[in-house]
Amino acid sequence: MSTLAPYGLNKLMLIRNNIRSVRKESKLKLVVVSTWLTIFLSVGCWFFLFAFNFLYNFPVGDLLAIRVLALFFLTLFAMLMFSNILVAFSTMYKSSETDFLFSLPMEDKEIFLCRFAETLAYSSWAFIFLGIPLMVSYGVVFRVKWYFYPALPLFFLPFVVIAGMLGALLIMVMVRLFPKMNLKVVAGLIGALGFGFAYFLFRSFKVARISQLDALDRILSALKTTQSPFFPSHWVNEGLLAAGAGDLRESAFYLGLLLSNALMITMVSLWLAGFLYHKGWTGLRGFSLTHYYPAGKGPLNRIEAILGSLRTPTRALVMKDLRMFWRDPSQWAQFTLFFGLLIVYVSNLYNYEKYIGPEWQTRIAFLNLGAAALVLSVLTTRFVFPLFSLEGKRFWIVGLAPVRRSRLLIQKFFLSIATTLIFTEALMIVSSIALNLSKTVTLVCCATMFLMNFSMAGLAVGLGSMYPNFKDDNPARIVSGLGGTLNFILSMLYVAAIVLLEGIVFWEYTERAKTGWLVAFLRMDFHTAILFAFALVLAISVFTTVVPMYLGIKNVNRLEF
Repeated sequence: MSTLAPYGLNKLMLIRNNIRSVRKESKLKLVVVSTWLTIFLSVGCWFFLFAFNFLYNFPVGDLLAIRVLALFFLTLFAMLMFSNILVAFSTMYKSSETDFLFSLPMEDKEIFLCRFAETLAYSSWAFIFLGIPLMVSYGVVFRVKWYFYPALPLFFLPFVVIAGMLGALLIMVMVRLFPKMNLKVVAGLIGALGFGFAYFLFRSFKVARISQLDALDRILSALKTTQSPFFPSHWVNEGLLAAGAGDLRESAFYLGLLLSNALMITMVSLWLAGFLYHKGWTGLRGFSLTHYYPAGKGPLNRIEAILGSLRTPTRALVMKDLRMFWRDPSQWAQFTLFFGLLIVYVSNLYNYEKYIGPEWQTRIAFLNLGAAALVLSVLTTRFVFPLFSLEGKRFWIVGLAPVRRSRLLIQKFFLSIATTLIFTEALMIVSSIALNLSKTVTLVCCATMFLMNFSMAGLAVGLGSMYPNFKDDNPARIVSGLGGTLNFILSMLYVAAIVLLEGIVFWEYTERAKTGWLVAFLRMDFHTAILFAFALVLAISVFTTVVPMYLGIKNVNRLEF
């Protein structure tokens, strides 16, 4: 593989130049991003420290903590695999760099290895970054040996490679087997794997009669299903626990097991890439050139007919974005997977509604609101933020149209809201019914989610137009930049502020009405305090919607092409 060295050196030079270019960025922007990244890690560590301290003081907390880590690694493995499947489709088959590499005198397995390395980097860094607070917090609370911390990267690397190779291998086989099949159906099959995993978790943790004395035994039995010796998640969990306990011999055994399997699946994937990758790539290109819908047929044409009341320029811009989204299965398959997991989560609430007391209903309601809002922030960051950048070098065509640039951003803003509002509001209503919440809590949660859709869309569209990246056509690469990171951080901070603001009011007035400090401070009755809190939420939401959109429109009007 003589061509891999020049390719690797070229990528290293690009990374070095990108790092050097950071010095040209605004110092204020760098300080803000660094500060909020530090805050995010600190808050994550604090949360997990609180959770593990609770387990540490529990009678069988050490056993529960081990099972929770096993569940974490199993879920992480599944998410890494699904993420690599979806990102690999764009990076290995749809990227213009792939077309360029196939024009060079390189072997198919060399090209596969080059594109896989980039796929792994884009699809895995966020999951590892989010796992750092959890693992460090576990080590601090349970006072593990110092071997535990250097063992983390040693175990994570082969673990990530195994998940990534399985995902890349699956998409490579599917593209080769179904070259004449609608790629949206192929992506739907990939999404079905995600629903299958979610259903496995749902069945595993369906604990009946939780109010009985055997509830703890049932929970431990449910968590035991995540500890199959055939799962790579079990190997990394047992290896890290052994390192934390000082048993280096057992830890080395599981590390060797991970490394050997990572090398084996890499060799199998390279062997299959020798006669699957290029044929799948060429078959995909031939299929995309011959597939078409007759005039007036197909789901998108029907949507266009429904939007007939819109003005022609706006309708054309909306349909352009919808067609770009629909023609990339890796985009809408992720969208479907996110909301599919939320649906499984909400449906599981019906199993526990009759076993939780009134004091827990409000807590779970706001935790549910926070979970749905965090998923919404991920979706807007992943799909809405890169919309303006995906105009790419063809933006001058839109610039020649008799449409103001501000309308372009406003159109993307309302398109985002129209897409996410239906799903999020439906989930909030269904979850409120499942928890048997009061009308007041249901109304507040639904109204808050309504405002969050506007704020998330305003942040994503505004920041996406303030920090555009017209050089890349891969949404995952666009989101991985500084602007996408800033958008995600601000979205999470907004969600935390809103949920805490309303949650504290409900907590103080419903559960600590006589001793709560907020009751004494505000000197208001319950409904007045709720209206006051919601007015603050409305003010924050309007600010996070209007200001980013104003700055984004101002920046777009200054752009020259």
